[in-house]
Amino acid sequence: MTKSKKTQPTKNNKKLKILAYCDSPTIETGFAQLAKPILKALHDEGHEVIVVGVNHKNLFYDKNEYPYMIVGDTKSNLSVEPFMHFLLHWDYDVLFTSHDFGVLKNYVSTIQERRKSHDFRWVAYMPMDSDFFSPENLTIIEESDAPYVYTKYGVEVIAKLNPKLAEKVGVMYLPNTGDFKPIDSKAKFYREKIRQDLFKVQSNETFVVMNLNRNHSRKDPFKTLQAFAGFAQNKKNVLLYLHMQEDRAGGAKLNMLANALGIADKVRMPTQFEEGMGFPRSEVPKLYQGADVVVSTTKAEGWGYSATEAMASKTAIIMPNHTSLTEMLGAEEERGYLVAAGMDADHWVLDYSESSYPHPIVHLEDMIANMEMVYADWQKAKDYKGTKTGKKIEAAYKWVNDITWDRTTEEWLKAIKNEN
Repeated sequence: MTKSKKTQPTKNNKKLKILAYCDSPTIETGFAQLAKPILKALHDEGHEVIVVGVNHKNLFYDKNEYPYMIVGDTKSNLSVEPFMHFLLHWDYDVLFTSHDFGVLKNYVSTIQERRKSHDFRWVAYMPMDSDFFSPENLTIIEESDAPYVYTKYGVEVIAKLNPKLAEKVGVMYLPNTGDFKPIDSKAKFYREKIRQDLFKVQSNETFVVMNLNRNHSRKDPFKTLQAFAGFAQNKKNVLLYLHMQEDRAGGAKLNMLANALGIADKVRMPTQFEEGMGFPRSEVPKLYQGADVVVSTTKAEGWGYSATEAMASKTAIIMPNHTSLTEMLGAEEERGYLVAAGMDADHWVLDYSESSYPHPIVHLEDMIANMEMVYADWQKAKDYKGTKTGKKIEAAYKWVNDITWDRTTEEWLKAIKNEN
């Protein structure tokens, strides 16, 4: 590891030059939503911020909403060329990166080389989404001055390889953005309109199951379709809403699969969903307010935005019992229902097109059983009050609202400015 002296704390209110490498704050991805308030807070303090935006395509972004420089690369979604340019040639005090270990490891040697001639502080933030962690990723933790992961689970995985190095790693939860709130229990007609507009159902008498994820092999939406097909048997008042593209490279042909399973008439998807850009942010909170339960059959999760957004909206959740999701919902299922996953050799899968290590897959019968439990409580009370599901919803709402952007942004500012 290349040694470098650390940039000193800004006790004299020194204005810093900060190079940020993350998803472009102009798009609607999870990485972007994380970066946006941090970048704004840094700018508001008077620091000079240049953002190299992954997936940045919007060359004419609103300078009032994003009052710092954002650059991208039309030739590469990862914006490799502009990042390498600023990494090697700009006179920055702090490098802030927010991306996957697998992406950041490609820049470690360049960062080491840059440190031979330039003094800067590297703050790195990465999700951990697998029990299988490559030892070569440890170089990011060794080289960065302030490495952070999303969950305690992430630290535990690192500790299995290097307990001493794991002590260096901090944990920073991702807070609710504030956009997600429970619907007023008295707003029956407003909720009905949401459900008509977004799910095409005519009343609150239809039980809506929602999976809000990418159509990608890692998220495994086909497993959701399979589980719903089993759950929907002999039920006329149930619907599955898949908030994702119907067909995309690296994903499944969802309409075709729904037809094959005989549930096409009970499955809905958005008609417009732009690749790499997400869905209009103003509409997403309504999805949670209109759904009766949010589910996921993902094979891995570094955080799980759909879980915390559902918690903040007081919507019931069913998630796989693996990776970060166990920590988020609670090992005793205090904040939602956990589905068995990876419990035997038949429930692990290796997707060679995606990675070289296996992922746990959910137990279909257990997913169906959990859907049945939530459905039974919904039949007792549409708002789940007085039910087991209702208690989990209230506990989840309290937990997620203890993680605020005000507190988290303050912690990030201290980490970036080396004031911890």
